[in-house]
Amino acid sequence: MMVQQPSDGAHPPREESRTAADQFFFNATLGSNQLWRWVLGIVVILLMWIGIGSIVLGIAGCAFLRATNAFGISCPEGVGITGDGSLTARLIIAGLGFVVGLVGIWGVVRLIHKKPLRRVATGRSSFDCNRYLYAMVVALIVSLVVFAVNRFILRLDMTFQEPSWEY
Repeated sequence: MMVQQPSDGAHPPREESRTAADQFFFNATLGSNQLWRWVLGIVVILLMWIGIGSIVLGIAGCAFLRATNAFGISCPEGVGITGDGSLTARLIIAGLGFVVGLVGIWGVVRLIHKKPLRRVATGRSSFDCNRYLYAMVVALIVSLVVFAVNRFILRLDMTFQEPSWEY
């Protein structure tokens, strides 16, 4: 653990002497942080996610599905995506709005706030893959505990379903 050097008050301590938590909060002061930028950023992200992601891609996706009937999925007028076809294709089509929303977040952080996305996500000098893997293991353990409680303590019935060709 790094020891924080005393500061004279005029200049913040060097990046090397800050802890990751202190650096994370210091990163919030970097870039352009006026109120109008935050309001504009929220509007742009929502327009990207809901406007372009959900509406435009939904209309374009439905037009494509109506024309091709790809993957056994159809998109009747006013109903939405239906069919007994590929669950993976349906998941991909449904998730495209979120992908466009993530592009919107990146654009707002980069162009409106003038910050690199890494500075927003972490206070470290680089993304820590070991921490990410640790969080995945913790989530797996919590899921296994919930499974064990449901199966062995609450005695909930569970059945195995043969995976389809998609898996």
